[in-house]
Amino acid sequence: MNKLTKATIAGAAGVALLLGGAGTFATWNATAPISGGTIVAGSLLVGTPAAGSWSVTHLTAGSGTVYGSSAATTLASYKASPGDKLTYTTTVPITVSGTNLVATLALAPGAIAASAPGSAANTALAGFLTLNTIVAMSGTGITGTAPSYVINGGPTGTNNAIVNATVTATITFSSGTASTENTSMLGSVDLSGMAISLVQNS
Repeated sequence: MNKLTKATIAGAAGVALLLGGAGTFATWNATAPISGGTIVAGSLLVGTPAAGSWSVTHLTAGSGTVYGSSAATTLASYKASPGDKLTYTTTVPITVSGTNLVATLALAPGAIAASAPGSAANTALAGFLTLNTIVAMSGTGITGTAPSYVINGGPTGTNNAIVNATVTATITFSSGTASTENTSMLGSVDLSGMAISLVQNS
């Protein structure tokens, strides 16, 4: 075997050894520390509402959508009729800690209940008014429209900032079909347990 042939065989054997051990090569790696931080959970608390007030407007005859001027009223002595829009206004302190916290405002279950003793008219009126009630709020640090609002305690979500929200509950006793109106005629509802809920959106 001449020297050229021997050199070629030796070279081929060397390549085979390298390829055979390819799966055992270690990969390079390195670690380096980075500057971390702290994650703090926020909070959302609704305080005790201030004493509120009721006002009423009535649908202008023949307009279908235009309501007249608002007038203050005492609910205990007021008898509502189709075409009325009754609005309750109060101030609610909201303690908030969080950046761009989004929450949904709504009537709490049972806020408008049929008066006792229960009757078909009471039940019908309670259900009808519940479906036709909209709650809304406004104030510094609050943006959005019903039912979802962004509540910020400050530019960066100041801890435990108190936002005084003006909350309204508007009950529209709309002029619906004759059957709807008649089933609730002489009905009575109890608003003593009226409450709102503010739930953070997932």
